[in-house]
Amino acid sequence: METPPLPDFTLVEHAAAVVAVFGQFNLYDAEIRALRFARGPDYEGSFEVDFHLPGEFASGVAESARACEYRITLRCDDVADLTLEGFGRQNVVGDYCFQQISPPSAGTRGVQVRIDGTVGGSIDLLCRGVRVLNVG
Repeated sequence: METPPLPDFTLVEHAAAVVAVFGQFNLYDAEIRALRFARGPDYEGSFEVDFHLPGEFASGVAESARACEYRITLRCDDVADLTLEGFGRQNVVGDYCFQQISPPSAGTRGVQVRIDGTVGGSIDLLCRGVRVLNVG
């Protein structure tokens, strides 16, 4: 099966860290292995997702220096309307998007994050912003 066109990732802060390792921002076929929801000191909810990709996908790293596997952690800040469905033993990303649904302004949850699994669950939420916390 051919990989569909890559979704726009311009709303994801620090996406360059993913591009540096993988040559592109591509979450297709990544496995979701961890989900974390926390409330910060300002009472805003944050939601983190750990995606795992095989080292062979790391085209931005010399073959001799590649890890067997890489983890990408995304964090969504000031989360609302979080829906999680169907998570099981294996959860593989089949489709995803980061979409501006309202004009960016201070304090609004104007970004929709949607991740659908080809195997396993799906995530849908609104947030103020999305950023890469870790690639490694």
